Amino acid sequence: MLVLNRKKGEVIRIGDDIIIKILDTHNIKDGKIRIAVGIDAPEGVPVLREELYDQREGVGSRTASGWKDCPTLSNEK
Repeated sequence: MLVLNRKKGEVIRIGDDIIIKILDTHNIKDGKIRIAVGIDAPEGVPVLREELYDQREGVGSRTASGWKDCPTLSNEK
């Protein structure tokens, strides 16, 4: 696993087609920080929070056939 530190406004690129941008950070109580992340990926590339992915697929049953009805990102800006 590659671990990177990024500040607000900085970007991580995955290949030529996927861009991850740190949009904002928020300090919340008890010293916790919430980070807003924007992801720009090609249409058809599923981008899900892990808990939604696990709920849809079930932990350990990650097969390509389960993605056909999965919502994907729109390339609208």
